[in-house]
Amino acid sequence: MIKYVCFLRGINVGGSKVIKMEDLRKIFESLNLKDVQTFIQSGNILFGSPQKDIKKLISKIETRLYEALDYEVDVTVREMDALKAIIRGNPFPGIIPDKSNKIYVTFLNETPSAGKSEVLQSFSYDAETVIVRGSEVYLSVDKKKTGNKPVFTNNFIEKKLGLKGTTRDLNTLIKIGNLQ
Repeated sequence: MIKYVCFLRGINVGGSKVIKMEDLRKIFESLNLKDVQTFIQSGNILFGSPQKDIKKLISKIETRLYEALDYEVDVTVREMDALKAIIRGNPFPGIIPDKSNKIYVTFLNETPSAGKSEVLQSFSYDAETVIVRGSEVYLSVDKKKTGNKPVFTNNFIEKKLGLKGTTRDLNTLIKIGNLQ
C-alpha cells in the first residue's frame, strides 16, 4: 500500500466551492482508498492505495469529485515519501517561516519546460524569490515588503508556466508530513 497526499485546488477558499471535510473523506472512501484522513479545511487528503500510476489516480479522483460535487476540482497527488523529499529540498534553508517571512510550494502535475521555468524565475526580486525544481515551485515571500500585493500568486505562476497548480504553505506541508 502506497501512502499518498492529495491537494485540491480552490476549495473552501473565500466561501466558494465549500465542502465539509467529512463529506470529502466519504468521497475518497467511496473510491476504495484506505486510511483516508483530511487535514485542515483547504483540501488536503491523506490516503493509501495500491495504485502506482499517479495520473490514473488523479483522473479517478477528479471524476468522482465531479460526480459528487457537480463542479470540477483540480487535483494534485504526491506520494508521502515524495512530499517529505520536497520539504527537505526547500531551497531557502536560511529563512525561518513566521508571520513576515513565508515559504510556499506550488504543486504542478507536470514539469514545466526549462524556458518557462526561467521566465518565471526572472520575475524574482528582493521581496519574492521563486525557484522551480521539477514539478514544484518554491516561493519565499517577505510580507513586510510585499504587503497584500504579492507578485507570485497561484494564478500568476499558472499563467507564466502554462500549467495548473495548487499552493501550500511550507509549515502546512511539514504538519502533513508528520501525520503518517
